[in-house]
Amino acid sequence: MNAAKARFQQLVPPFLLDDTVYNAFAADPPNLVREPPSPLRVWTFARKRRNGSKSPQAIAHRGYKAKYPENTMGAFRGAVEAGANAIETDVHLTKDGVVVLSHDATLKRCFRKPDKIIDRDWGYISELRTLQEPHSAMPRLRELLQYLASSEKEDTWLLLDVKIDNNADDIMRLMAETVESVPPHPNRPWNPYRLPTFLLNYKAPVSGSYLNNARCVLLLYSIMRSRSSSTASATSSFEPTAMENTHIFVKLLNGETIPLTLPSNTTLSTLRHLISLRLSLPAPSFRLQHVGHHLTSPSSPLTSLPPNATIDVTLPIRGGAPKKIRCTFKDCKDQAQRIVGDCSFCQGHFCGKHRMLEDHKCSGLEDCKKESHERNADKLNSERTLVVKGI
Repeated sequence: MNAAKARFQQLVPPFLLDDTVYNAFAADPPNLVREPPSPLRVWTFARKRRNGSKSPQAIAHRGYKAKYPENTMGAFRGAVEAGANAIETDVHLTKDGVVVLSHDATLKRCFRKPDKIIDRDWGYISELRTLQEPHSAMPRLRELLQYLASSEKEDTWLLLDVKIDNNADDIMRLMAETVESVPPHPNRPWNPYRLPTFLLNYKAPVSGSYLNNARCVLLLYSIMRSRSSSTASATSSFEPTAMENTHIFVKLLNGETIPLTLPSNTTLSTLRHLISLRLSLPAPSFRLQHVGHHLTSPSSPLTSLPPNATIDVTLPIRGGAPKKIRCTFKDCKDQAQRIVGDCSFCQGHFCGKHRMLEDHKCSGLEDCKKESHERNADKLNSERTLVVKGI
């Protein structure tokens, strides 16, 4: 049981889940398959603009559904013409095995029909039109691939959401047959760069057996719900390779300290990402500290820290005490006096030794004397005694 628990903790960091979850897996361990590491999905990286800056790619979710009916050819064309870098759509099967694009498993919301897609053949579905204008038909995956295969659309990639309402083996096999039946652009094959497939609660080994070289990602939105999927999907088990581990402690913002065991080659950037998942905070919003020093190098491995080190998660200081104002007279470094040290003629701030105009040789000294003379003259004139003759 302990071996199964340790094996699962190598896949999911120990501090992300409670011990009860690990114990549940250890009691009935699933056969998890460790696949070889896949290359970076460079086609999903941020793209450079003309001015040299980078911007994230825009993925059109179900096409341009703000203007067209979702998951229709009009929505897909509109999204690409609007500048989308990728198209996300959903895949279902008809009764006669045609791969169609629809988010819902039924025809009720978009076509006002109570039937399920899996219960109707393509001849019936092809005659339906969406409730939203412009009234459009449900497209097949073949039609979308033919559109993307055109020369002017060679940089647009496709993101498929394979729904759990269909048989995994059937839909992956028919998707592979559809992809092979549509000739791709000569400069860009479908796999692995044009057809990354995201699977929800499905089995990655099945997808790999049909879509050769396709990069399939298993999205598990519920660890406990994925238990049955993981158990049914794997055909062989693996033994974890021996590697050195590093034991550290992570002190969270609420004061809770969590022991953590990670491979020694884990970088601080990976650790920051794991902590951000636990705290539900973006990684740049907090800092990692060790004995009062900020850990700023993202590529540094955990081996750069001493064994059993404690890493503090802190928030950056915002605001703070006001900055002290220094005397602006030449090389004087004394603190300026508030209010009485402010000179309204030269707009300077001075300490007690240089606050007088003569002391800091104010550039407005002559103006000050002239203003003082005029003020005194006005005062004397107002107090002058006038003698009225004849009284």
